Amino acid sequence: MNQPKNVDADSSYCRFGAEVLVKLIQTIESQINGVEKSEDIEYIHRMRVTSRRIRAAMPLFKECFTKKCYKEWRNEIKKVTRFLGAARDLDVQIEFIKDYIKNLEPTEPKKGMEELLQRNVEQRTYLQSNVISGLQQLEKSKVLEEIRSFCEQIVMESTGNLFKLFFVREKAFWQISSKLDELLALERYVHLENESLRHHEMRIQAKWLRYTMECYSPLYPDEFSGEIAMMKNFQDMLGEIHDCDVWIERIPKLVNEVKSENIMFPEKQQSITEEKQSLLKFLNFIKQKRKNQYEKFIIFWDTEKSKNSFEELRKKATVGFTSAGSNNR
Repeated sequence: MNQPKNVDADSSYCRFGAEVLVKLIQTIESQINGVEKSEDIEYIHRMRVTSRRIRAAMPLFKECFTKKCYKEWRNEIKKVTRFLGAARDLDVQIEFIKDYIKNLEPTEPKKGMEELLQRNVEQRTYLQSNVISGLQQLEKSKVLEEIRSFCEQIVMESTGNLFKLFFVREKAFWQISSKLDELLALERYVHLENESLRHHEMRIQAKWLRYTMECYSPLYPDEFSGEIAMMKNFQDMLGEIHDCDVWIERIPKLVNEVKSENIMFPEKQQSITEEKQSLLKFLNFIKQKRKNQYEKFIIFWDTEKSKNSFEELRKKATVGFTSAGSNNR
C-alpha cells in the first residue's frame, strides 16, 4: 500500500478531497447489495452515478495521490461505470416502452412494441450476469478499500492542522471556471437543431460541471443549490434528446428486420404489418418528443443566458478568496 504524498503546502486541499472521496466510497459500497439482487433499478442507477462522481472528483485532487495509485484506481472505477452502463440503459428503455404501451389506446397496434419490450427484457436478464461478474472483479481489485484507506490516512494526518479555506476555495474556483468554459465553448451549437453529437457533448460537459460543483458545494453558504439545479435541468433535457436520437437511429433498423420477415414468411403478413405499423407509430412519437425537448432546452438556455446565470455562477465561485487575506476554519 502506497503512503500519501507529503503535501504540506496543499494539506487543506487534500484533506478536503479525501473527505469528499471517503463519503463517495461509502455511498457506492451501500449500493452493491441492491445491484446484485436486481429487484430495484434505482440501485444500479445510483451506483453508476456515484462511480461517475468518484471519477469526477479524483482528477480534482490528482496532486494528492501518487501517480501509480491515481492511474490504477481511476481505471478500476471507470470499469464500474462501464459494466453498469449497458444494464442501466436497458432499464431506462424498458420503463420507457412500458409507459408508452400503457398510454396507447386499446385499438392501437401494440405488437411491435410488445416484441421490442420482450427483446429488451431478455437482453437485460442476460446482462445481469455481466453485472455480477463486474461486481466480483470490483471486490477482487480491492480498489474501494484502498481508496478509502488512503483518504482516511490523509484526514487523520491533517487532523488538528489549520484548514485554509481561502486556499481550497481558490482551487475550487479554477476547477469550476474551467468546466464552465468547456460547456460554453459549445454554445454556438445550441440553436442548431441537427447537431446531435454536439448536444450530447454539451450534456457530458454539463454533467461534469455539475459533479464538480457538487464536490465543492460544502465550501459555500448556499452550496451552489440553484446552479446545481440549473445544470441538472440542462443535463436532463439534453439526456432526453440523446435518448430520442438513440431510438431514431434504432427503430428504422427494426422496421427493416420486420420487412425482411415479411418476405421470408408471407403467411404472417397481417401480423408483420401490424408490427411494422406499431414501430413506425413509435418512431413518429419519438421524433415529436425530441422536437418538444429541444424546444424546451432552447427556451431554458436562452432564459438562463438572459439572466447572466453562467457568469453569476463564475462570480459566486470566487467568494471567499478574492478578498484580501485568507479565511480559515
